[in-house]
Parts: sequence; C-alpha cells; structure tokens
Amino acid sequence: MSRIVVGVDGSPQSKQALSWSLDEAWLRAAPPDVVHAWSPPTPSQSTRPRRSSRMSSRRHGQEGERVLAEAVADVVGHADAGVELELEAVGGARAECYRRAGVFVR
Repeated sequence: MSRIVVGVDGSPQSKQALSWSLDEAWLRAAPPDVVHAWSPPTPSQSTRPRRSSRMSSRRHGQEGERVLAEAVADVVGHADAGVELELEAVGGARAECYRRAGVFVR
C-alpha cells in the first residue's frame, strides 16, 4: 500500500489538496497522513533575541497542530471523513521523511 501524504498550511489550496487526498485515500484504501511541516527560523531570519530552540519548537508544534485541526474541521467538518486520518505537525529533519511518500499532495 502506498502512502498518501498531504501537506497542509491552512491556505485554501492546501484545504483543496486535503479534500482531494480524502477521495484518493478512499480509492486506494490508504489512510492519508495530513502533515504540517515547519522549520524554525534561523538567527538571521529573526529580529528578536533567540530563545531556546526547545521553546521555539514547542510553539511551532502547537501552531502546526492548530493549523491541522482547523483545516480538517473546515474540509471534513465534524462528520466522519470515511477514512482514518493521521495528523502530525513535524519540524526540522523529521519533515524530510515525507519526501519519500508514494503520493505527496500539496
């Protein structure tokens, strides 16, 4: 079974991709991984003094989880999607693993 990975950033385009991936997941009998991937800003991208990377990672992870929850609620609503969804907010090197997906939608 190939993996279906859909990247979600909260934009209308990513919500459209999520909707398409649900149809594709049903056809392939493969639950989609719904992912919000992020990279923490580098010191040159930030104008504020840098806090600990752990705090920054936690904040980005929480924001990613919020983006995922809102996108799924907007696309699926509170009804059953008909397929099981795997939601994950990932950052840094872990986000690289999703480049090996069988089907990647963004």
